[in-house]
Amino acid sequence: MACTIITTPAVGAADWTNFITQVEKQRKGFMAVSLTNYDTTAASNVASGSVMELSGSFYTFSDTAISLAAGTPSAAQAVYYTVIPAAGGTTCTVVMEGTAPTWVDGKQGWYASAASLTRYIGTCDIGTAGVYYNKNLYLGRYRERPMLIETKIKEDVTTGLSANTVTDVDVTGFSFTPTAVLDCSIYAWKSDQDEFDMNEDDVVQTHSLFGGAPTRASNDFTGTEFLYTIIVKATPGANKVTVRIANLTLIMKYRITCTAARSG
Repeated sequence: MACTIITTPAVGAADWTNFITQVEKQRKGFMAVSLTNYDTTAASNVASGSVMELSGSFYTFSDTAISLAAGTPSAAQAVYYTVIPAAGGTTCTVVMEGTAPTWVDGKQGWYASAASLTRYIGTCDIGTAGVYYNKNLYLGRYRERPMLIETKIKEDVTTGLSANTVTDVDVTGFSFTPTAVLDCSIYAWKSDQDEFDMNEDDVVQTHSLFGGAPTRASNDFTGTEFLYTIIVKATPGANKVTVRIANLTLIMKYRITCTAARSG
């Protein structure tokens, strides 16, 4: 298919069909929407002055609350901002819900389906109830959220890893559900020694899942050799990364540092 200009009629022209066609084409998919509290974790409203096209009609907003759809969890949930016209189509409501949208070429927007009147305008993550992260409004077809990166630490300086075991340890506290682990390392030491003040026969061991050879250090030797406490794998989960550790030595206290990301 070719790209064809729609001509603009001259002032005073009798036929305004082309002008009306231009206006109709310009309004399709139009969205000039902003949110209150966009850069905080507080609940957002659709800000006054926002305007959008919805299935052929224009809607303007005063400060409009965004409610949570029935059946949608109020915590630990990725949600979408949706605009739903009321019966009769003269008003609309804005609702957060958990079902992903579909791009509709004929409407030039994200909708619940090609036949639906419910338009999706953005997304956010709910952490604990009433705490909202990573708010994002859609720009045309591109609804990718910005990449987020966080580093979290999990440690056990009391009990430690049992000897001769493979253990899964959850590194929690991420404000999003990671899609990738960028780095994961462990610093381990014998359960009967001080973490930093090594005496005779004390050992500190380090290993990175994506780094070089594991290392082991004592008070009288530092070098590279077989490490008995190693990270086997790191698996992203809901607001966490599960780290599998093989501890083929004595009881070891540890500190895990994990950097994870969420792509768009």
